[in-house]
Amino acid sequence: IAEFGGGLLLAGSGVGLFDVPVQVPAFLMFLLVLAVTPANVYMFTHDAQMSDLPRIPYPWGHAGRGVAQCVLLAFFWTLATT
Repeated sequence: IAEFGGGLLLAGSGVGLFDVPVQVPAFLMFLLVLAVTPANVYMFTHDAQMSDLPRIPYPWGHAGRGVAQCVLLAFFWTLATT
């Protein structure tokens, strides 16, 4: 729910739907991605798998998630600080 709400707020701010600077929802999304980073590090180091999702190949699947997370953090940080 938080990801969906943050994404809507970010997109709505970008197109002028909400009277909120884009930096605010971008920083909130940055904090949200940052908050789940320890869980993703744990999943990488322990090859943790979620039972209801397809298996992620170890180690490259988890490493790919880590790279995607770094890209998201950089993207949201850039939006939040410009």
